Amino acid sequence: MELPPEKIGLFYLGGDEKPLAYDARDLTTHAVIVGMTGSGKTGLGIIVLEEAALDRIPAIIIDPKGDMTNLMLIFPDLRPEDFLPWINKEEAVRKGMSEEEYAAYIANKWREGLRKWGITEERLREVKRNTEFVIYTPGSQAGVPINILGGLRAPDVDEETRKGMITNTVLALLELVGIEADPLKSKEFILLSSIFDSFWGKGEDITLEKLIYSIQNPPFKKLGVFDLDTFYPEKERLELAMLLNNLLASPSFSSWIEGEELNVDSLLYTEDGRPKHSIIYLAHLSDRERMFFVSLLLQQVISWMRKQEGTTSLRALLYFDEIYGFMPPVKEPPSKRSLLTLLKQARAFGIGLVLVTQNPVDLDYKGLSNAGTWFIGRLQTERDVERLVQGLKTAGIGYSTKELKDTISSLEKRQFLMHNVHEEGLVTFRTRWAMSYLRGPLTKDQISRLMEGRAVRRRERRKGKERKEIGELSPSPPLIPDVEQVFLPAKVGGEIRYYPAVVGVATVLYSSSRYGIEHEVRRAYLSEGDWEDSEPIEPKFEREPVPGALFAQPPDYANSPKEIRKLERKFKSFLYRTERLRIRVHKKLKVYQQPGEDPKAFFARLMKVARERRDEEIDKIREKYERKLEKLEDKLDRLRLSLREKRAEYEALRNQELLDLGGTLVGYLMGRKPRRRRSSSTRKARLTAKIERLEDEIEEITAEMRELEDELKREIDEIRRKWDGVVDEVEEIEIKPKRGNINVEMVAVAWRPFVVMDGKEIQAY
Repeated sequence: MELPPEKIGLFYLGGDEKPLAYDARDLTTHAVIVGMTGSGKTGLGIIVLEEAALDRIPAIIIDPKGDMTNLMLIFPDLRPEDFLPWINKEEAVRKGMSEEEYAAYIANKWREGLRKWGITEERLREVKRNTEFVIYTPGSQAGVPINILGGLRAPDVDEETRKGMITNTVLALLELVGIEADPLKSKEFILLSSIFDSFWGKGEDITLEKLIYSIQNPPFKKLGVFDLDTFYPEKERLELAMLLNNLLASPSFSSWIEGEELNVDSLLYTEDGRPKHSIIYLAHLSDRERMFFVSLLLQQVISWMRKQEGTTSLRALLYFDEIYGFMPPVKEPPSKRSLLTLLKQARAFGIGLVLVTQNPVDLDYKGLSNAGTWFIGRLQTERDVERLVQGLKTAGIGYSTKELKDTISSLEKRQFLMHNVHEEGLVTFRTRWAMSYLRGPLTKDQISRLMEGRAVRRRERRKGKERKEIGELSPSPPLIPDVEQVFLPAKVGGEIRYYPAVVGVATVLYSSSRYGIEHEVRRAYLSEGDWEDSEPIEPKFEREPVPGALFAQPPDYANSPKEIRKLERKFKSFLYRTERLRIRVHKKLKVYQQPGEDPKAFFARLMKVARERRDEEIDKIREKYERKLEKLEDKLDRLRLSLREKRAEYEALRNQELLDLGGTLVGYLMGRKPRRRRSSSTRKARLTAKIERLEDEIEEITAEMRELEDELKREIDEIRRKWDGVVDEVEEIEIKPKRGNINVEMVAVAWRPFVVMDGKEIQAY
């Protein structure tokens, strides 16, 4: 089978007599894949994601069983040695093969399977080029760990959304420590929710340490009309705090707060703007841990979603393999609330959900009434078919019960029934051969090997700089009264000694009407007298030193108002020469990075605009060619009808000749004199000529339609090449501040704290 003639924006999922091309934008109304073990649903899911990768659509893939890790196993050269490290060794033994023989067998099997479906090695390379694949392992170092503390940061959302996020986050956290909470009755839930609301309402982040402390010392005195200790006595609050502290103190929990931050932009895009398929591997976690992490992740997706602009194109996919337990029909786990929110609202933002299950009873069909596409594979029993059909009726799918039952019951392996609200009728098709090697779930050791070499960011203790020269010290700052002074906060306790430097603080306004920028930043630099050697610092200072600290003698440049004024003038000149606002821009599309905007968020916006433009161009070109093809198809139908009529007329004339000849022979045998009949050869000759002309016309029109389809493919490929390079056209520009837009707030002596450890002075700020 050949690839569909138009592959841009269309997913090649398989087919029967002809390829099935599924419009990617239909996934904005979400999809559900249902099928028993062995039905081919995992293969179908991986095929959907392969097509998304080809089309540069990023995806977050929640993988409770480990099957989706097979997306990493795409080998464009199809060499046996590529497959060898990943083969199922037990399967090789069952087949009586050595590992090398089995790898060669698999490589040949994949080569032949792809060839039969018209998939070239270049298409495999294109998947690898277009999209980066990463396996994340929360709570484990096997793949890339995820730091969950990002999920506890204050979200920048409206109040209603924030309340919902608090509910789900607290329910997931209590689930993790073994407390099944009722939002209306649980004291634990009400207390934690109030703490979250108190901090998040003010835009303050929460850490587990802060949460544990706040359980014992909440930032409020009453809950409802009751004072805190009446509603939730201090002794009982301590028990809850101990539960969470035990979690934090557990050595195994350290992996939850290491690695890359839980950030949706980072899961969808690389630093340079390439789309990512982030596989969230959960097979190593307990049910409680899975629920906790999935709930945090879904909350982050909702928060991220509501910051995006609306779009009709498919911006990103959220793929959830084996959804059992996360969206049940009766219970209300925190994950279900988030999934229902996404099913109802994600379409407007171009985010498509694909939910997968093997058991029809796993699903809340009322919630799935928002799903526009259903892929239904083989089911285990007649009862499963009954349940699914009843569920489909609940979800609003309007086909007769008999039609659905008969079709579903007749499905074979790798064969699916597709219902798509954007298309008419039910479609049955076979899935194409997957480009990924479907070897089954990978082990943690195999995942470690796949992710080997990828930098894993871990928490490191702050390493202070040792100060070698001690000098003369005094118990108070030895400055003249007219010199302003501030103290850098000491981050470490102990015997503190302060050493002088100079700090400059200023606001810098960047203004550009061309790029729509009006952005003010506050800068602070620490110097020992020369701004060229200064270092940027956070503009956070104390007005009083640490009690009992000692102070070194200040140099001349830091102990004279006149010298400070000179430093102030030099500081402004330094900022004018060096301060630049660097932003990325795509001038053709007029997409500009906003000051402070994460590069991944900028690239996500850029790709959204590019995909919309691409889809518009493809729609226009398709419409143009479809009009031409429809006219030719109508003409072809008329010619085929005429050809059938002429052939029928010719056949009738020929049959009449045979009857006449038979009658003549019978009459001759009976002694009758044959009657003269007008010859039909002239009429037959005319019919033959007409038939030949019609056949020639049909062949010409068919050839013309093929040429049009080839032209359409070439034009769409050209559109694709144009928009595929959109990231390469991004430029980084600098915006300079005007001298009058630099306002120096302060140049002052800054006392830097050092702590004495083992007789050495170590930087403490």
